Amino acid sequence: MNVTNQASLHTGYILLIGLFMLVGCKTKTPAPLTPKASFRVASPNCTAPCDPGITNLSQYAVSYRWDFGDGGTSTQETPQHTYTKGGSYAIKLTVTGEENQQADTTITVSLQSPTPVAAFTVQNNNCTAACEIGFTNQSTYGNTYAWDFGDGGTATDANPKHTYTKGGTYTVKLTANGDQGKSGSATQTVTIKTPPPVANFLIQNDNCIVPCTVVLQNQSTNATSYSWRILTSYPNATALYRTATDVSPSQPYDAVSPFVNGGRLGYMAELTATGPGGTATVKKAITIRPPVPTSIFTYQTVNRADGTYIQLINQSRDATSYKWYYGSGQTSTLETPPAYKYIGAQGVTLDVFNETSTSRRQTVIELPRPILK
Repeated sequence: MNVTNQASLHTGYILLIGLFMLVGCKTKTPAPLTPKASFRVASPNCTAPCDPGITNLSQYAVSYRWDFGDGGTSTQETPQHTYTKGGSYAIKLTVTGEENQQADTTITVSLQSPTPVAAFTVQNNNCTAACEIGFTNQSTYGNTYAWDFGDGGTATDANPKHTYTKGGTYTVKLTANGDQGKSGSATQTVTIKTPPPVANFLIQNDNCIVPCTVVLQNQSTNATSYSWRILTSYPNATALYRTATDVSPSQPYDAVSPFVNGGRLGYMAELTATGPGGTATVKKAITIRPPVPTSIFTYQTVNRADGTYIQLINQSRDATSYKWYYGSGQTSTLETPPAYKYIGAQGVTLDVFNETSTSRRQTVIELPRPILK
């Protein structure tokens, strides 16, 4: 073999090997990795308010965007987020790779709503009826409210006021209604004092003329039982005339009260009203007028040594005072005036009076003349 050829062949091999070496040593740039979005939720059914516990499992991502489904967002890799209300929320994670490639994934969580806790305070407790009680709602997790005031009254306001018209002990119940049909309730006792009775009555047909009936119309309040006494009232003493327990008794008067010291005795009605709040008493005078007086009189003769005298005899009815006119211009206010001497036919007049009216009677007294023998 020719040496020159061998040298050329050797050189060729060297060039070929160098070419292969150059080609084999060139570095390739790898393709960017595609990001993978992934996460897990530790407590997907927790009761709000709660953090469901998110753990990011994504790969090949350089940035993150979270949408929690309740308006909240985050760009943290593994964020914490608290839901304040129960419900279904779609949590979406969007990841971005080195070359702005994106991937996303979504997990839906179903959170439980909290059970409402009902609570309230009472203002003006232990007041006297009729009175207004105020209620301040301190419930949590409630959306709507239902009140029962224990006396038949109800309300749906958050902070209502209620007027109790009668005394007693009432159980007030508040029901707080929340999401997902959940509710809670609370009760408190309110005490309303019963007001004391107010005793009062009207006298119907007062100042009537006997015979008449007076009706005592009861106008008492806050009472459950009644006791009446009808009294005849002296200046310094009273005497029981009648008792009654009717609500509004009627009192017949068939005659005027007896006369004392020239003045007619009056009546007094006394009412005692009793109720849960105590007792109360009221007195009122009753005026009963006598009938129209009737003037009646007769006379008799009285023989004396110096002549004949006339003795007037008063038979009047229902009178309290008198005025006589007789003889030769004589007058008297006595019930029975003294005898006067007869001197011939003369007129006699008797006026009688009481608080109701006046009555008069006139007559002429003429004695027969003696027969002469």
